[in-house]
Amino acid sequence: MNSRAIIREPNFFIIGAPKCGTTALSQYLGDHPGVFMSDPKEPHFFSQDLPSRGSVRALEEYRALFRDVGEEHLAIGESSVWYLYSKVAVPDILDRYPDARLIVMIRDPVEMLYSLFCQLTYTSDEEAPDFESAWRLQEVRRQGKELPASGFESMLLQYGELGKHAKQIARVLERAPADQLKVVVYDDFAANPRRVYEDVLAFLSIESDQREVFPRVNANKVHRLGLVGKFVMQPPVALLRLASTVKRFTGIERLNVLTTLLSLNTKVEPRAPLREGFRRELAGYFRSDVARLEELLGRELDGWLGI
Repeated sequence: MNSRAIIREPNFFIIGAPKCGTTALSQYLGDHPGVFMSDPKEPHFFSQDLPSRGSVRALEEYRALFRDVGEEHLAIGESSVWYLYSKVAVPDILDRYPDARLIVMIRDPVEMLYSLFCQLTYTSDEEAPDFESAWRLQEVRRQGKELPASGFESMLLQYGELGKHAKQIARVLERAPADQLKVVVYDDFAANPRRVYEDVLAFLSIESDQREVFPRVNANKVHRLGLVGKFVMQPPVALLRLASTVKRFTGIERLNVLTTLLSLNTKVEPRAPLREGFRRELAGYFRSDVARLEELLGRELDGWLGI
């Protein structure tokens, strides 16, 4: 096997969590001449227990994501944000790539989950009218009831479990040596993206490219018209079949009209504040996990949960 064939395999993974800056970090790293990031960003090949998230399931299809890796790429990675939450992803990654570097990005769980709820609403994977309603539906959804029509599974709508960073990181550390894991706190990334970016390059043993510009990525988006948004995000089966036919005969990946419609129907706006009583309830729910996280990281997480 020649050296080029060997480097087509990934050697680092950004494994989550969602809405913690993973998209931005992935884009910054992908611009570095010594780093190769997969396209799509989130293949979720290793999260076999979360079937609705996986866009790639066959091993050869997964390996093909890295077919364009060149000799100049010393760090080869992908960024699937549900790997941290998955119970099988990290063990399977390390079984195949025992020396892989793992990057985890974390955030105040209340802020993370509210941001995630808004994104899932935008993608039509969440149909509850507001985050408080979605929080109250967790037990019902655990029983397989009142799930979104999109097929987004119950496990991914258990917001309470999703926000327990300490529990998830502790599970990673049961399999991964501490020196193969880097935890990035979102607050640090937002305050000084260049410093965090340089730290990550050092963790990956990649020389700095002296990058100085770090544009904001993945701002909160909403649909101007909800029905239009649902149509674009969850197109009718007949339209998908038409798109597949068009692709087969023309090579066009998707119908341009849907892309244009999505752009016209999307606007960026701040999230509405949570009801104060509900925010306090969430803070109480996550308090013990955040305390455990502070012990794991050896630092205080100032400002988390409003503390």
